[in-house]
Amino acid sequence: MLTHDSGVTSVVIYENGNWIVTSTKEGTVTIWERETETIVQSISAHKGEIFGVDITPDGNRVVSACEGEMVKVWDVPTGLIMSSQPCPKFNGYYGWNLPISPDGKRVVYGLKSKQQVVWDLATGEIIHQTSEWGGVVTGARTKLVYKTSDSQFAVFDLVTGAETSYDISDFYVTKNVGNGIILAADSPDGKWLVLDIWYDYGSLQFFLDLENQTGFSHEFTEGDMDVVNAIALTPDSKEEK
Repeated sequence: MLTHDSGVTSVVIYENGNWIVTSTKEGTVTIWERETETIVQSISAHKGEIFGVDITPDGNRVVSACEGEMVKVWDVPTGLIMSSQPCPKFNGYYGWNLPISPDGKRVVYGLKSKQQVVWDLATGEIIHQTSEWGGVVTGARTKLVYKTSDSQFAVFDLVTGAETSYDISDFYVTKNVGNGIILAADSPDGKWLVLDIWYDYGSLQFFLDLENQTGFSHEFTEGDMDVVNAIALTPDSKEEK
């Protein structure tokens, strides 16, 4: 069993499944070998509680952030800091997650105010920021999806940097974008997008065919769960979980 002396704040499993990355309330980032339960690298990353951590797809860099401090990029083999940037703060809020894009070039800084900031890992430059309604990163970490108005939402591609706007009515869905998008999942081929949108009375799921601009919605009825914690699409896009 992997143990820490203080509370664990984040857990990330590296792509190959052999490493587990953890962060703690004391500011430590640890990379573990899963099978042997040995420490690959331990970094005293911050002076306080870490609220987000992630590892690049090549396993060479770890990104961590601490409230009121810095977003830091670490070299895994040496444990040395490669770069750092002040934690972005908008509307009085710091962030709470740090997903890295599949190509390892961009990181999304999720704010407690629900806004999302995308910045370049190499330069530290902020290259995109969502509206006040906030947004979510899809499970595949390829897209950032967010509400832009009562009837519209946008999809920002974290790999190409392209942004596309959509009107929910184009998909033959009569509802609006409610209070904001709280969950999103995309199919491996990028053609389907599933959104879970929050309303005052509960939530509604939209199934959107981005290629053909068609879609449908599912509204939870009495007896269904009123809160959805996670959604995902099967590889063939035929089922949603």
